[in-house]
Amino acid sequence: LGKSIFKYNQSTDMLEYVPNTNSTQLNSQHGYFIFIRGDRSIGQFGAGVPTTSTVLRSKGTLYQGNQAAVSLLAGQYAMVRNPYASRLDVRQITRTGGVVAAFQVWDPKLTGAYGGGAFQTFIRNNLSGNYEVSPGGGSYGGNGSVQNYIESGAAFYVQATGSAGTVQVLESSKTSGSQVAAFRPSSPASGNSRLLYNIYANNPSSIDMVDGGFIDFNDAYSNSVDIFDVRKNQNFNENFAILRSNTELVVERRQAVASSDTVFFKMYNMRQTTYRIDIESNGFDTLLATAELQDQYTGITTPLSLSVLNSYTFAVNTDAASRASDRFKVLLRQAAVLPVTFTSIKATPVADKIAVEWKVAAQVNIDHYEMEKSINGSSFSKAGVIMPAINQVYNWLDEHAVSGANFYRVKAVDKNGYNNYSAITKISLARHGAVVVVFPKLIQNGIINIRLNSQSKDEYAVHLINSLGQIIFKKKIKFDADEVWHKIELPSTVVGGAYELVMSEQGVLVGSIQLIIDKH
Repeated sequence: LGKSIFKYNQSTDMLEYVPNTNSTQLNSQHGYFIFIRGDRSIGQFGAGVPTTSTVLRSKGTLYQGNQAAVSLLAGQYAMVRNPYASRLDVRQITRTGGVVAAFQVWDPKLTGAYGGGAFQTFIRNNLSGNYEVSPGGGSYGGNGSVQNYIESGAAFYVQATGSAGTVQVLESSKTSGSQVAAFRPSSPASGNSRLLYNIYANNPSSIDMVDGGFIDFNDAYSNSVDIFDVRKNQNFNENFAILRSNTELVVERRQAVASSDTVFFKMYNMRQTTYRIDIESNGFDTLLATAELQDQYTGITTPLSLSVLNSYTFAVNTDAASRASDRFKVLLRQAAVLPVTFTSIKATPVADKIAVEWKVAAQVNIDHYEMEKSINGSSFSKAGVIMPAINQVYNWLDEHAVSGANFYRVKAVDKNGYNNYSAITKISLARHGAVVVVFPKLIQNGIINIRLNSQSKDEYAVHLINSLGQIIFKKKIKFDADEVWHKIELPSTVVGGAYELVMSEQGVLVGSIQLIIDKH
Protein backbone atom coordinates (compact mmCIF):
# COMPACT_ATOMS: atom_id res chain seq x y z
CA LEU A 1 0.00 0.00 0.00
CA GLY A 2 3.04 2.28 0.04
CA LYS A 3 2.63 2.98 3.78
CA SER A 4 5.36 2.17 6.28
CA ILE A 5 4.32 3.56 9.69
CA PHE A 6 1.15 2.90 11.68
CA LYS A 7 -0.17 3.55 15.18
CA TYR A 8 -2.74 1.59 17.17
CA ASN A 9 -6.14 3.21 17.85
CA GLN A 10 -7.55 1.64 21.00
CA SER A 11 -11.07 2.94 20.43
CA THR A 12 -11.39 1.33 16.97
CA ASP A 13 -9.06 -1.65 17.62
CA MET A 14 -7.34 -0.89 14.33
CA LEU A 15 -3.94 0.20 13.06
CA GLU A 16 -4.06 3.68 11.55
CA TYR A 17 -1.68 5.12 8.97
CA VAL A 18 0.60 7.94 10.16
CA PRO A 19 0.88 10.34 7.18
CA ASN A 20 4.01 12.13 8.42
CA THR A 21 6.26 12.49 11.45
CA ASN A 22 7.34 16.10 10.92
CA SER A 23 4.89 17.41 13.51
CA THR A 24 4.48 14.27 15.60
CA GLN A 25 6.69 13.58 18.62
CA LEU A 26 7.90 10.01 19.00
CA ASN A 27 6.62 10.02 22.56
CA SER A 28 3.08 10.97 21.55
CA GLN A 29 2.03 7.31 21.23
CA HIS A 30 2.65 4.11 23.17
CA GLY A 31 4.20 2.50 20.11
CA TYR A 32 4.39 2.40 16.34
CA PHE A 33 4.54 -0.25 13.65
CA ILE A 34 7.42 0.72 11.36
CA PHE A 35 8.32 -1.38 8.31
CA ILE A 36 11.83 -0.74 7.00
CA ARG A 37 13.25 -2.31 3.84
CA GLY A 38 16.70 -0.74 4.20
CA ASP A 39 18.53 2.35 3.04
CA ARG A 40 16.48 2.56 -0.22
CA SER A 41 19.55 2.07 -2.41
CA ILE A 42 17.82 -0.85 -4.15
CA GLY A 43 15.20 1.49 -5.61
CA GLN A 44 12.51 -1.23 -5.83
CA PHE A 45 9.50 -2.31 -3.84
CA GLY A 46 7.46 -5.50 -3.54
CA ALA A 47 7.80 -9.15 -2.57
CA GLY A 48 11.18 -10.78 -3.10
CA VAL A 49 13.08 -7.49 -3.48
CA PRO A 50 16.42 -7.64 -1.63
CA THR A 51 16.90 -5.66 1.58
CA THR A 52 19.85 -3.69 2.91
CA SER A 53 20.96 -2.83 6.44
CA THR A 54 20.10 0.56 7.89
CA VAL A 55 20.11 2.25 11.31
CA LEU A 56 17.41 4.46 12.86
CA ARG A 57 18.32 6.76 15.73
CA SER A 58 16.29 8.98 18.03
CA LYS A 59 17.53 11.79 20.24
CA GLY A 60 16.32 13.53 23.36
CA THR A 61 16.15 13.01 27.11
CA LEU A 62 16.26 9.42 28.36
CA TYR A 63 13.14 8.18 30.13
CA GLN A 64 13.55 7.39 33.81
CA GLY A 65 11.27 6.57 36.70
CA ASN A 66 7.89 4.87 36.78
CA GLN A 67 5.78 5.40 33.66
CA ALA A 68 2.10 6.34 33.60
CA ALA A 69 -0.27 3.36 33.75
CA VAL A 70 -2.07 2.36 30.54
CA SER A 71 -5.79 1.65 31.01
CA LEU A 72 -7.83 -1.05 29.25
CA LEU A 73 -11.55 -1.61 29.21
CA ALA A 74 -12.98 -5.13 29.47
CA GLY A 75 -12.22 -7.15 26.33
CA GLN A 76 -9.91 -4.45 24.97
CA TYR A 77 -6.31 -4.35 23.72
CA ALA A 78 -3.72 -1.68 24.37
CA MET A 79 -0.20 -1.01 23.16
CA VAL A 80 2.53 -0.39 25.73
CA ARG A 81 6.08 0.76 25.05
CA ASN A 82 9.42 0.05 26.63
CA PRO A 83 10.65 3.65 26.92
CA TYR A 84 13.93 2.88 28.65
CA ALA A 85 17.46 2.49 27.29
CA SER A 86 17.48 -1.04 28.71
CA ARG A 87 15.47 -4.21 28.36
CA LEU A 88 12.43 -4.93 30.55
CA ASP A 89 11.85 -7.97 32.72
CA VAL A 90 8.17 -8.68 31.98
CA ARG A 91 7.82 -10.44 35.35
CA GLN A 92 8.22 -7.02 36.98
CA ILE A 93 5.56 -5.22 34.90
CA THR A 94 2.52 -4.35 37.03
CA ARG A 95 -0.91 -5.61 35.92
CA THR A 96 -4.26 -4.94 37.60
CA GLY A 97 -7.85 -6.08 37.09
CA GLY A 98 -8.60 -8.33 34.14
CA VAL A 99 -5.33 -7.81 32.23
CA VAL A 100 -4.08 -11.17 30.94
CA ALA A 101 -0.62 -12.37 31.94
CA ALA A 102 0.56 -12.32 28.33
CA PHE A 103 2.38 -9.91 26.02
CA GLN A 104 2.52 -9.90 22.22
CA VAL A 105 5.50 -8.50 20.32
CA TRP A 106 6.34 -8.29 16.63
CA ASP A 107 9.27 -10.46 15.54
CA PRO A 108 10.77 -9.61 12.11
CA LYS A 109 12.67 -12.90 12.07
CA LEU A 110 9.48 -14.96 11.88
CA THR A 111 9.43 -14.00 8.18
CA GLY A 112 5.66 -13.89 7.63
CA ALA A 113 4.14 -12.04 4.67
CA TYR A 114 6.77 -10.36 2.45
CA GLY A 115 9.43 -11.27 5.03
CA GLY A 116 8.06 -8.59 7.36
CA GLY A 117 7.60 -10.76 10.45
CA ALA A 118 4.80 -12.02 12.68
CA PHE A 119 3.65 -11.86 16.31
CA GLN A 120 5.25 -13.75 19.19
CA THR A 121 3.26 -14.22 22.40
CA PHE A 122 4.82 -14.38 25.87
CA ILE A 123 2.54 -16.33 28.25
CA ARG A 124 3.18 -16.67 31.99
CA ASN A 125 3.67 -20.14 33.45
CA ASN A 126 2.20 -19.83 36.94
CA LEU A 127 4.16 -22.82 38.23
CA SER A 128 7.55 -21.32 37.44
CA GLY A 129 6.66 -17.63 37.23
CA ASN A 130 8.49 -17.43 33.89
CA TYR A 131 7.01 -16.35 30.57
CA GLU A 132 7.07 -18.80 27.66
CA VAL A 133 7.09 -17.85 24.00
CA SER A 134 4.77 -19.13 21.28
CA PRO A 135 5.11 -19.99 18.41
CA GLY A 136 8.81 -19.43 19.08
CA GLY A 137 11.63 -19.47 16.58
CA GLY A 138 12.71 -16.28 14.84
CA SER A 139 14.43 -14.04 17.38
CA TYR A 140 13.66 -16.42 20.24
CA GLY A 141 13.92 -20.05 21.30
CA GLY A 142 11.58 -22.86 20.33
CA ASN A 143 7.85 -23.01 20.99
CA GLY A 144 7.32 -22.96 24.77
CA SER A 145 10.84 -21.85 25.68
CA VAL A 146 11.39 -19.26 28.43
CA GLN A 147 11.47 -15.59 27.34
CA ASN A 148 11.21 -12.99 30.12
CA TYR A 149 12.50 -9.87 28.37
CA ILE A 150 11.32 -7.12 26.04
CA GLU A 151 14.08 -5.13 24.37
CA SER A 152 14.75 -1.40 24.56
CA GLY A 153 12.71 0.48 21.97
CA ALA A 154 10.12 -2.27 21.57
CA ALA A 155 6.38 -1.91 22.04
CA PHE A 156 3.96 -4.72 22.87
CA TYR A 157 0.26 -5.51 23.01
CA VAL A 158 -1.62 -6.37 26.21
CA GLN A 159 -5.26 -7.41 26.54
CA ALA A 160 -8.00 -7.45 29.17
CA THR A 161 -10.60 -10.17 29.61
CA GLY A 162 -14.02 -9.68 31.22
CA SER A 163 -13.00 -6.76 33.41
CA ALA A 164 -11.01 -3.55 33.03
CA GLY A 165 -7.45 -3.13 34.24
CA THR A 166 -4.14 -1.33 33.87
CA VAL A 167 -0.56 -2.05 32.88
CA GLN A 168 2.34 -0.04 34.27
CA VAL A 169 6.04 -0.16 33.37
CA LEU A 170 8.14 0.59 36.45
CA GLU A 171 11.74 1.66 36.95
CA SER A 172 12.22 -1.64 38.78
CA SER A 173 11.31 -3.47 35.54
CA LYS A 174 14.69 -2.57 34.05
CA THR A 175 17.29 -5.32 33.73
CA SER A 176 20.74 -5.74 32.20
CA GLY A 177 21.64 -7.35 28.89
CA SER A 178 20.20 -6.87 25.41
CA GLN A 179 19.31 -8.67 22.21
CA VAL A 180 19.31 -5.92 19.60
CA ALA A 181 19.26 -8.52 16.83
CA ALA A 182 15.56 -9.03 17.63
CA PHE A 183 14.88 -5.96 15.47
CA ARG A 184 16.82 -7.24 12.47
CA PRO A 185 15.86 -9.77 9.80
CA SER A 186 18.03 -12.88 9.97
CA SER A 187 19.50 -12.02 6.57
CA PRO A 188 18.67 -9.85 3.55
CA ALA A 189 15.83 -11.18 1.43
CA SER A 190 17.24 -13.50 -1.20
CA GLY A 191 14.55 -13.10 -3.80
CA ASN A 192 13.43 -16.73 -3.30
CA SER A 193 9.80 -17.67 -2.93
CA ARG A 194 9.39 -20.51 -0.43
CA LEU A 195 6.59 -22.98 0.35
CA LEU A 196 6.93 -24.82 3.68
CA TYR A 197 4.89 -27.70 5.06
CA ASN A 198 4.69 -29.70 8.31
CA ILE A 199 2.62 -32.81 9.05
CA TYR A 200 1.17 -33.42 12.53
CA ALA A 201 -0.37 -36.65 13.87
CA ASN A 202 -3.25 -36.65 16.33
CA ASN A 203 -1.87 -39.09 18.91
CA PRO A 204 -3.84 -40.24 21.99
CA SER A 205 -2.32 -37.70 24.38
CA SER A 206 -0.66 -35.14 22.11
CA ILE A 207 -0.41 -33.66 18.63
CA ASP A 208 3.07 -34.41 17.29
CA MET A 209 4.98 -33.29 14.22
CA VAL A 210 5.92 -36.34 12.12
CA ASP A 211 7.39 -34.88 8.92
CA GLY A 212 7.97 -31.70 6.92
CA GLY A 213 10.00 -29.94 4.24
CA PHE A 214 10.07 -26.94 1.92
CA ILE A 215 10.45 -25.84 -1.71
CA ASP A 216 12.41 -22.79 -2.90
CA PHE A 217 11.43 -21.13 -6.20
CA ASN A 218 14.04 -19.13 -8.10
CA ASP A 219 15.15 -19.02 -11.74
CA ALA A 220 18.71 -19.68 -10.57
CA TYR A 221 17.66 -23.30 -9.83
CA SER A 222 16.89 -26.20 -12.15
CA ASN A 223 13.72 -28.24 -12.33
CA SER A 224 15.89 -31.37 -12.43
CA VAL A 225 16.96 -33.16 -9.27
CA ASP A 226 20.53 -31.96 -8.63
CA ILE A 227 23.01 -31.04 -5.89
CA PHE A 228 20.76 -28.22 -4.65
CA ASP A 229 17.99 -30.68 -3.74
CA VAL A 230 18.00 -32.83 -0.59
CA ARG A 231 16.82 -36.42 -0.81
CA LYS A 232 14.58 -37.66 1.96
CA ASN A 233 15.66 -40.23 4.55
CA GLN A 234 12.77 -42.55 5.32
CA ASN A 235 11.16 -42.39 8.74
CA PHE A 236 10.17 -45.60 10.51
CA ASN A 237 6.56 -44.45 10.63
CA GLU A 238 4.87 -41.61 8.67
CA ASN A 239 6.59 -40.21 5.58
CA PHE A 240 5.42 -37.15 3.63
CA ALA A 241 7.84 -36.16 0.86
CA ILE A 242 8.07 -33.89 -2.18
CA LEU A 243 8.02 -36.05 -5.30
CA ARG A 244 10.14 -34.86 -8.23
CA SER A 245 11.22 -37.06 -11.17
CA ASN A 246 10.18 -40.10 -9.11
CA THR A 247 12.61 -39.00 -6.37
CA GLU A 248 11.56 -38.32 -2.79
CA LEU A 249 12.87 -34.98 -1.49
CA VAL A 250 12.69 -33.14 1.81
CA VAL A 251 14.05 -29.88 0.32
CA GLU A 252 13.63 -28.99 -3.34
CA ARG A 253 14.90 -25.96 -5.23
CA ARG A 254 13.18 -25.37 -8.55
CA GLN A 255 12.60 -22.53 -11.01
CA ALA A 256 10.18 -19.71 -10.25
CA VAL A 257 6.52 -20.20 -11.12
CA ALA A 258 6.00 -18.89 -14.67
CA SER A 259 2.28 -19.35 -15.36
CA SER A 260 1.52 -22.44 -13.25
CA ASP A 261 3.30 -25.20 -11.38
CA THR A 262 2.34 -28.27 -9.35
CA VAL A 263 4.01 -29.59 -6.22
CA PHE A 264 3.39 -33.34 -5.94
CA PHE A 265 3.59 -35.02 -2.53
CA LYS A 266 4.14 -38.69 -1.71
CA MET A 267 2.94 -40.11 1.59
CA TYR A 268 3.27 -43.62 3.01
CA ASN A 269 3.38 -45.59 6.29
CA MET A 270 0.41 -43.54 7.47
CA ARG A 271 -1.60 -44.84 10.44
CA GLN A 272 -5.37 -44.93 10.86
CA THR A 273 -5.74 -41.60 12.63
CA THR A 274 -6.25 -37.91 11.85
CA TYR A 275 -3.47 -35.66 10.61
CA ARG A 276 -2.98 -31.95 9.99
CA ILE A 277 -1.01 -30.33 7.19
CA ASP A 278 0.33 -26.85 7.94
CA ILE A 279 1.42 -24.92 4.84
CA GLU A 280 2.93 -21.45 4.82
CA SER A 281 4.91 -19.39 2.34
CA ASN A 282 7.05 -16.32 1.98
CA GLY A 283 8.40 -14.31 -0.91
CA PHE A 284 5.32 -14.69 -3.13
CA ASP A 285 3.55 -11.57 -4.35
CA THR A 286 0.09 -12.22 -2.90
CA LEU A 287 -1.47 -9.90 -5.46
CA LEU A 288 -0.06 -11.90 -8.37
CA ALA A 289 -0.11 -15.52 -7.26
CA THR A 290 -2.64 -18.08 -6.01
CA ALA A 291 -2.25 -21.55 -4.50
CA GLU A 292 -4.58 -24.48 -3.82
CA LEU A 293 -4.23 -27.73 -1.89
CA GLN A 294 -5.95 -30.60 -3.68
CA ASP A 295 -7.09 -33.68 -1.75
CA GLN A 296 -7.81 -36.34 -4.34
CA TYR A 297 -9.45 -38.69 -1.82
CA THR A 298 -12.14 -36.29 -0.62
CA GLY A 299 -12.24 -34.20 -3.81
CA ILE A 300 -11.80 -31.04 -1.71
CA THR A 301 -9.76 -28.16 -3.16
CA THR A 302 -8.69 -25.65 -0.49
CA PRO A 303 -7.40 -22.15 -1.42
CA LEU A 304 -4.14 -21.41 0.38
CA SER A 305 -3.25 -17.99 1.66
CA LEU A 306 0.26 -16.93 0.68
CA SER A 307 0.50 -14.52 3.62
CA VAL A 308 -0.62 -16.55 6.67
CA LEU A 309 -0.31 -20.14 7.92
CA ASN A 310 -2.83 -22.59 6.44
CA SER A 311 -4.02 -25.74 8.22
CA TYR A 312 -5.86 -28.69 6.65
CA THR A 313 -7.06 -31.69 8.69
CA PHE A 314 -7.50 -35.11 7.06
CA ALA A 315 -8.12 -38.68 8.18
CA VAL A 316 -6.61 -42.01 7.19
CA ASN A 317 -9.05 -44.87 7.69
CA THR A 318 -9.63 -48.46 6.56
CA ASP A 319 -10.23 -47.29 2.97
CA ALA A 320 -7.00 -47.89 1.00
CA ALA A 321 -7.65 -44.76 -1.06
CA SER A 322 -7.41 -42.61 2.09
CA ARG A 323 -3.71 -43.50 2.37
CA ALA A 324 -2.91 -43.38 -1.37
CA SER A 325 0.65 -42.11 -1.87
CA ASP A 326 -0.46 -39.45 -4.39
CA ARG A 327 -3.41 -38.14 -2.35
CA PHE A 328 -2.13 -34.53 -2.08
CA LYS A 329 -0.70 -31.87 -4.38
CA VAL A 330 -0.42 -28.07 -4.41
CA LEU A 331 -1.27 -26.12 -7.55
CA LEU A 332 0.36 -22.68 -7.96
CA ARG A 333 -0.67 -20.11 -10.59
CA GLN A 334 0.49 -16.65 -11.62
CA ALA A 335 -1.65 -13.66 -12.54
CA ALA A 336 -0.88 -13.89 -16.26
CA VAL A 337 -3.73 -16.37 -16.57
CA LEU A 338 -6.22 -14.72 -14.22
CA PRO A 339 -9.67 -14.31 -15.77
CA VAL A 340 -10.98 -11.06 -14.30
CA THR A 341 -10.04 -7.85 -12.52
CA PHE A 342 -11.93 -6.94 -9.35
CA THR A 343 -12.39 -3.18 -9.01
CA SER A 344 -14.28 -3.06 -5.69
CA ILE A 345 -16.09 -5.11 -3.05
CA LYS A 346 -18.24 -3.87 -0.17
CA ALA A 347 -20.67 -5.27 2.39
CA THR A 348 -23.78 -3.55 3.76
CA PRO A 349 -26.08 -4.65 6.64
CA VAL A 350 -29.72 -5.31 5.71
CA ALA A 351 -31.59 -5.98 8.97
CA ASP A 352 -29.99 -9.20 10.30
CA LYS A 353 -28.55 -10.06 6.86
CA ILE A 354 -25.57 -8.71 4.90
CA ALA A 355 -25.58 -7.67 1.24
CA VAL A 356 -22.26 -8.02 -0.61
CA GLU A 357 -21.62 -6.09 -3.82
CA TRP A 358 -18.57 -6.42 -6.06
CA LYS A 359 -17.59 -4.87 -9.36
CA VAL A 360 -15.35 -6.37 -12.05
CA ALA A 361 -13.57 -5.36 -15.23
CA ALA A 362 -11.94 -7.33 -18.06
CA GLN A 363 -14.33 -10.22 -17.46
CA VAL A 364 -13.01 -12.91 -19.82
CA ASN A 365 -13.82 -16.63 -20.06
CA ILE A 366 -15.47 -16.70 -16.62
CA ASP A 367 -17.20 -19.94 -15.62
CA HIS A 368 -18.60 -18.81 -12.26
CA TYR A 369 -17.97 -16.81 -9.08
CA GLU A 370 -17.84 -18.28 -5.58
CA MET A 371 -18.66 -16.21 -2.51
CA GLU A 372 -16.36 -17.15 0.37
CA LYS A 373 -17.04 -16.26 4.00
CA SER A 374 -15.01 -16.16 7.21
CA ILE A 375 -15.48 -14.99 10.78
CA ASN A 376 -11.76 -14.53 11.51
CA GLY A 377 -10.42 -13.13 8.21
CA SER A 378 -8.12 -16.13 7.67
CA SER A 379 -10.14 -19.34 7.26
CA PHE A 380 -12.68 -18.98 4.41
CA SER A 381 -15.38 -21.40 3.24
CA LYS A 382 -17.64 -21.36 0.19
CA ALA A 383 -21.03 -19.79 0.93
CA GLY A 384 -22.56 -19.45 -2.54
CA VAL A 385 -22.10 -19.74 -6.32
CA ILE A 386 -22.97 -16.89 -8.71
CA MET A 387 -23.07 -17.30 -12.47
CA PRO A 388 -21.52 -14.62 -14.72
CA ALA A 389 -23.70 -11.97 -16.35
CA ILE A 390 -23.29 -9.27 -18.97
CA ASN A 391 -23.32 -6.55 -16.32
CA GLN A 392 -20.16 -6.03 -14.30
CA VAL A 393 -21.82 -5.37 -10.94
CA TYR A 394 -22.83 -8.37 -8.82
CA ASN A 395 -24.82 -8.74 -5.59
CA TRP A 396 -25.19 -11.57 -3.09
CA LEU A 397 -27.18 -11.71 0.16
CA ASP A 398 -25.87 -13.54 3.23
CA GLU A 399 -28.96 -14.80 5.03
CA HIS A 400 -26.87 -16.47 7.74
CA ALA A 401 -24.77 -13.51 8.93
CA VAL A 402 -23.38 -13.93 12.44
CA SER A 403 -23.22 -11.39 15.24
CA GLY A 404 -19.81 -9.74 15.37
CA ALA A 405 -17.33 -9.79 12.49
CA ASN A 406 -18.18 -11.16 9.03
CA PHE A 407 -15.49 -11.31 6.32
CA TYR A 408 -16.17 -11.85 2.61
CA ARG A 409 -14.16 -12.36 -0.58
CA VAL A 410 -15.08 -13.46 -4.09
CA LYS A 411 -13.32 -16.23 -6.00
CA ALA A 412 -13.47 -16.01 -9.80
CA VAL A 413 -13.10 -19.34 -11.63
CA ASP A 414 -12.52 -19.35 -15.39
CA LYS A 415 -13.36 -22.16 -17.82
CA ASN A 416 -9.81 -23.51 -17.67
CA GLY A 417 -9.95 -23.84 -13.89
CA TYR A 418 -7.81 -20.79 -13.07
CA ASN A 419 -8.79 -18.71 -10.04
CA ASN A 420 -8.58 -15.11 -8.93
CA TYR A 421 -9.62 -13.52 -5.63
CA SER A 422 -11.08 -10.16 -4.74
CA ALA A 423 -9.94 -8.14 -1.77
CA ILE A 424 -11.47 -9.01 1.61
CA THR A 425 -14.27 -6.86 3.00
CA LYS A 426 -15.32 -6.87 6.66
CA ILE A 427 -18.51 -5.82 8.39
CA SER A 428 -19.72 -6.33 11.96
CA LEU A 429 -23.25 -6.86 13.21
CA ALA A 430 -24.24 -5.82 16.72
CA ARG A 431 -23.70 -8.52 19.32
CA HIS A 432 -27.01 -8.04 21.15
CA GLY A 433 -28.95 -11.23 21.68
CA ALA A 434 -25.85 -13.37 21.03
CA VAL A 435 -26.59 -16.81 19.58
CA VAL A 436 -23.54 -18.45 21.19
CA VAL A 437 -23.10 -18.03 24.95
CA VAL A 438 -20.01 -19.20 26.85
CA PHE A 439 -19.50 -19.13 30.62
CA PRO A 440 -17.06 -18.04 31.83
CA LYS A 441 -15.21 -16.34 28.96
CA LEU A 442 -11.94 -16.78 30.86
CA ILE A 443 -11.35 -20.55 30.70
CA GLN A 444 -9.08 -21.64 33.54
CA ASN A 445 -9.81 -25.35 34.06
CA GLY A 446 -9.97 -26.59 30.47
CA ILE A 447 -13.78 -26.71 30.58
CA ILE A 448 -16.00 -24.62 28.29
CA ASN A 449 -19.69 -24.30 29.19
CA ILE A 450 -21.67 -23.41 26.09
CA ARG A 451 -25.27 -22.92 25.03
CA LEU A 452 -27.28 -21.65 22.03
CA ASN A 453 -30.12 -19.16 22.23
CA SER A 454 -33.21 -19.35 20.00
CA GLN A 455 -31.81 -21.96 17.65
CA SER A 456 -33.23 -25.14 16.17
CA LYS A 457 -32.76 -28.48 17.91
CA ASP A 458 -30.03 -30.04 15.80
CA GLU A 459 -26.42 -31.19 15.71
CA TYR A 460 -23.88 -28.36 15.66
CA ALA A 461 -20.17 -28.34 14.85
CA VAL A 462 -17.93 -26.50 17.33
CA HIS A 463 -14.52 -25.18 16.21
CA LEU A 464 -11.91 -23.47 18.38
CA ILE A 465 -9.73 -21.19 16.25
CA ASN A 466 -6.51 -19.52 17.42
CA SER A 467 -5.19 -16.06 16.51
CA LEU A 468 -3.48 -17.47 13.38
CA GLY A 469 -6.78 -18.77 12.02
CA GLN A 470 -5.88 -22.41 12.76
CA ILE A 471 -8.54 -24.87 13.91
CA ILE A 472 -6.98 -26.45 17.00
CA PHE A 473 -10.03 -28.29 18.35
CA LYS A 474 -13.39 -29.40 16.96
CA LYS A 475 -16.38 -31.32 18.27
CA LYS A 476 -20.03 -32.03 17.40
CA ILE A 477 -22.78 -31.30 19.91
CA LYS A 478 -26.44 -32.32 19.81
CA PHE A 479 -28.80 -29.64 21.20
CA ASP A 480 -32.13 -31.20 22.18
CA ALA A 481 -33.59 -28.09 23.85
CA ASP A 482 -33.12 -24.32 23.78
CA GLU A 483 -30.77 -22.70 26.31
CA VAL A 484 -29.35 -26.00 27.61
CA TRP A 485 -25.73 -25.84 28.77
CA HIS A 486 -23.19 -28.29 27.35
CA LYS A 487 -19.77 -28.95 28.83
CA ILE A 488 -16.77 -29.25 26.49
CA GLU A 489 -13.53 -30.60 27.93
CA LEU A 490 -10.50 -29.35 26.01
CA PRO A 491 -7.44 -31.59 25.46
CA SER A 492 -4.34 -30.73 27.47
CA THR A 493 -2.53 -29.81 24.23
CA VAL A 494 -4.56 -26.59 23.86
CA VAL A 495 -2.27 -23.77 25.02
CA GLY A 496 -3.33 -20.57 26.73
CA GLY A 497 -4.25 -17.49 24.70
CA ALA A 498 -7.04 -15.72 22.83
CA TYR A 499 -9.42 -17.82 20.70
CA GLU A 500 -12.57 -17.61 18.61
CA LEU A 501 -15.20 -20.28 19.27
CA VAL A 502 -17.32 -20.88 16.17
CA MET A 503 -20.50 -22.88 15.77
CA SER A 504 -22.12 -24.05 12.54
CA GLU A 505 -25.19 -26.05 11.57
CA GLN A 506 -24.88 -28.28 8.49
CA GLY A 507 -21.98 -26.18 7.26
CA VAL A 508 -23.72 -22.83 7.85
CA LEU A 509 -22.25 -20.47 10.44
CA VAL A 510 -24.69 -19.62 13.23
CA GLY A 511 -22.49 -17.69 15.67
CA SER A 512 -19.11 -17.10 17.25
CA ILE A 513 -17.64 -15.68 20.43
CA GLN A 514 -14.23 -14.57 21.69
CA LEU A 515 -12.74 -16.23 24.75
CA ILE A 516 -9.46 -16.49 26.67
CA ILE A 517 -7.87 -19.76 27.81
CA ASP A 518 -5.62 -19.32 30.84
CA LYS A 519 -3.35 -22.30 31.55
CA HIS A 520 -1.59 -20.66 34.51
